[in-house]
Amino acid sequence: MSPIQTFIILLVSVCTFYGLIIWFLLKASVYFHKMDEKLGNTERAERIPYNDDTIVPGEKGQTTTYGTHVPLILYWPDHIMPGIKTSQLVNFTDFMPTLANIAGIPVPTTYGKLDGKTFYPILTGSTSSLRNYIFNHFQPDITSTSNKLIRYVQNRKYKLYENGKFYNIISDVEEITAIPSDQTKNDFTEILNRVHN
Repeated sequence: MSPIQTFIILLVSVCTFYGLIIWFLLKASVYFHKMDEKLGNTERAERIPYNDDTIVPGEKGQTTTYGTHVPLILYWPDHIMPGIKTSQLVNFTDFMPTLANIAGIPVPTTYGKLDGKTFYPILTGSTSSLRNYIFNHFQPDITSTSNKLIRYVQNRKYKLYENGKFYNIISDVEEITAIPSDQTKNDFTEILNRVHN
């Protein structure tokens, strides 16, 4: 099989698997909502009205960990080490360089500067990471009446928004209380000033 064929098969597999995860999460949310109703957990049932054609309960559409953190599950027998669990940061931009790395082809350069970093070494057992932070440009609804734009940079423990609010996202997952500056905040400020401005 050629590297391009391998690359295409991997891309299709990732997209198909992503669809299966969404289907499973939709089914699971229906189940848990029905259980809430049976057990009388009206607080969540009232807060999140649910029927078969509404959105999945949760914080999607928000920039908290619950809104942006999703599982990444990969399966490739004889290539990816089985049973690996990692807290490695992965951004959507990392898929192109990772799949190119797996296929043994160079990362395309015709699309301008790419922010992605390969995470293939992690899948083969490496404990070192190429990604120390994630930059996010969050703009969910671009219309003539809405232009909500939120930018932030984060690592596994801290998150800094472009507006200067800085959070420990381990101890304050809901991002309720901003914390004072430290060296990490200064480093993140430098990244925000450098990336995509």
